Parts: sequence; structure tokens; C-alpha cells
Amino acid sequence: MKIFFNSLAVLAAAAYTGLLITVGLGFGPYWSDMNHVDILDWFNNKFFVYIGPVFMATFPPAFLATIVSVVLAWGNKEERKRWLYALGAILIPIVVTAVYHLPILDRFATEADTLTSEEVHAALSAWLTGHWLRPLGSLLAAIAGLWAMRAGYTGAARS
Repeated sequence: MKIFFNSLAVLAAAAYTGLLITVGLGFGPYWSDMNHVDILDWFNNKFFVYIGPVFMATFPPAFLATIVSVVLAWGNKEERKRWLYALGAILIPIVVTAVYHLPILDRFATEADTLTSEEVHAALSAWLTGHWLRPLGSLLAAIAGLWAMRAGYTGAARS
């Protein structure tokens, strides 16, 4: 059971990293080339349709499996500490999203009729710039998970 949850935590965090990199490198330039009306339409009508299912297939398993891995490592101080690092890292994308990205998406939704082209493109640029903290957090979670697994399966307390 432990290997299942440990592996799921690492693999799902890595898959979530892939999703976030795709958003930044794939969708980012695509959105940047759109006119402001199309950007607003995409974010208000298509964003959660296309990104939502992949998010739900990657983040919740990474988050939940990391929590279970912390619990399963409770008797091993070094392993538990490393899983707690992974848990902190996997929370980075969610905190950044809640504090930074959701207000921009909310503005796109609530002010769509009044935003100028310049305002939309400036907000999109800010959204994309702040976006890179999210894959960094999820990648750190995957790395910390591997580091924790090393401590849990080899008894390694070394770095």
C-alpha cells in the first residue's frame, strides 16, 4: 500500500507539472496571439472545459497521495519530514492560483464587457508571468517525493 501511494504522489505531481508546463508553453502563446474578445471568450467559456479534466486527473491524486504518504511515514522522522516538504510544495500551485490567478479570472468573467484590449492583454501577461510558480511547486513536490521514498525504502537519512 505504501509503495502505491508514494508512487502515485510522485507520478501525479509530475503529471501535474506537465499540465502546467503545457499551459505555459502551449496555451500561453496561443492566448497571447488572440484579440481581447477571443481571450475573454476562451477563459470564460473554454478554459475549465479543456483544462479542468486534466487538472482533476492530476492534482487531486497528487495532493491526496502525498497526504497519505505523510501519514504512512509517521514512524520514520526523516521520511516524514521529506513528505512534509512534498506536501508544502504541492500546495504552492493551489495557493498561487487562489491568491493570484483566480482574481484575474474573476475579473475576466465579471468585467468582460468593459475591459479594453490593453487591460486584457496586460492581465493575461501578468497571469502567464505568475503562472511559472505553479509548475515549479509541483516539480519540487515530485522531487521531494522521490527524496522521501529514498529515506523510506533504504532507511537513508542522508541527503
